[in-house]
Amino acid sequence: MRTIRFFLLCSLGVLLCTSILAQAPTMAKIAFVSSGINPMGRYQSDIYMTNPDGSDLVNLISRTRGINQIAWEPTGARILFCSNRLTAHDTHGVHDIYIMNADGTDAKPMFTERRYRREPTWSPDGKSIAYIASSPLVGRSLYIAPTTGQSGTPIVQVGHNGGQPDWSPDGTEIAFVVASQGRREIYILNIEAYTQRQLSLDKNPWMERPTWSPDGEQIAFTWSPEKSGIGIYVINRDGTGLEEAVPPSTSRILSITWSPSGDELIYGKVMVNTAHLFKVSLQDRRIQQFTDKLPSTEAIWFDPAAVVPVEPSASAFITTWSKIKNRD
Repeated sequence: MRTIRFFLLCSLGVLLCTSILAQAPTMAKIAFVSSGINPMGRYQSDIYMTNPDGSDLVNLISRTRGINQIAWEPTGARILFCSNRLTAHDTHGVHDIYIMNADGTDAKPMFTERRYRREPTWSPDGKSIAYIASSPLVGRSLYIAPTTGQSGTPIVQVGHNGGQPDWSPDGTEIAFVVASQGRREIYILNIEAYTQRQLSLDKNPWMERPTWSPDGEQIAFTWSPEKSGIGIYVINRDGTGLEEAVPPSTSRILSITWSPSGDELIYGKVMVNTAHLFKVSLQDRRIQQFTDKLPSTEAIWFDPAAVVPVEPSASAFITTWSKIKNRD
């Protein structure tokens, strides 16, 4: 009996420690990736966290190899990121997905089996992630995996340079890019019906970086309508109501993130020999630079006041995974 009590107390202690370590910020925060040459003359990647106004800057994690493609867990407790390796002693050198607490502690591989993976996005309920990976049998594809460490299953092919998946806030759809023959087109996968639809535009089919609005009613994306520059546009999820958010320019846009309130976008843009983050108001289209000292490529935005619990429908779960299982 004492042994059982001791075991239960130890288990409870582990659970309590885990919950204490993996805590979400108590106020709105922006985390972003900064990469460049450090004072020692070596390339370094960092993830920083700051308030939405740029104050209270904190370094979460630093690595001598590239960090990119970050994603915040819907609860705010953990952050996914990609890197070639986690530590200097990691000899695998595979660009894979890692996970850490929101305060930068306990960074570790997301999966038990190491392989090339990139561009993770959380399901709204936090129980699954979608990502991009390649295999000799199915090529470059969109995968879905549970967050328990097992490798995922390929869902749909995306072409040689396709990918960039983003999970809709209601959990029913995933937007992603299909690349083929000099085209970049956005498709939306309905997870329950297991069907796809194209987000079509009349002009140049060069669309990338689809990102759902917090209410799931719109998608922001980059587009080159005249083949002379790339801008940021917003469109309704049914393909209507196209609006320009950031005018096209010759500068490459690296990322797009919505504010939790849905009234701003923060995006990364290449500048002369560097990259920085900018904010644009969707109400008056006013643009302001967010970072100016640290070279920055992409950001994620979390606000505990905007967290809404989402549970996937039973029918969606059963339908999707039964179809995946039948294909294996």
